[in-house]
Amino acid sequence: MVMGNLVHFPASRRANHEQGSSGVDIRHSIRQVLLMLELQLLQISGLVELCPAGKARTKLRQQHDQLLGRLAVVRQHSRVLIGN
Repeated sequence: MVMGNLVHFPASRRANHEQGSSGVDIRHSIRQVLLMLELQLLQISGLVELCPAGKARTKLRQQHDQLLGRLAVVRQHSRVLIGN
């Protein structure tokens, strides 16, 4: 269909809408993965606290802190990717 100087392709509009929908799905999926990681880290922190004091607990706490740092980096990258 020709509208003025613009040629409109209805099928392209549908494809663009579907691509937009998949973008929303990707953003939702990324948010869900981040939420899942945060919840797992909360569970891990609870387990670390239950661990008897000593060298093993100190090592677990260090690893947990490293994971928190990595999660922060992943959050920053995902915000860039999904525009949040």
